[in-house]
Amino acid sequence: MKNTLVVIALAIFIISASPKEPTADTQIKGAWKMLKSKYGDEKEFVNYKKDELASYKMFTGSRWAASVYDLQKKKISGTAGGSYTVKGDQYVETVEYYSWDAATEGKVFTFTLKIENGMLHQFG
Repeated sequence: MKNTLVVIALAIFIISASPKEPTADTQIKGAWKMLKSKYGDEKEFVNYKKDELASYKMFTGSRWAASVYDLQKKKISGTAGGSYTVKGDQYVETVEYYSWDAATEGKVFTFTLKIENGMLHQFG
């Protein structure tokens, strides 16, 4: 009887500890290769071609980092990072460092986040 109770208790623990439906904050964890971007008032998207630039944005549970690598010059052309939160489709990013424009450091940006067909879309 004691062994049966232990097995039942263990089964309940395993079921309650099972991962729930993934939320946006868990779905974005990892590294994402940037395919195109548009910043500020730019009218056109910048397309990251295989032979020119490689850009990645990485997410942990609460931190983000981005880098752009110039494939022609073989050097990092910029990097940025900070903290973030996700609630539903709202992604809030705090910039702690930004090599392209120091005036951006300390600012908070709110975006809409969508994951569709294995691609992350960040608008705002």
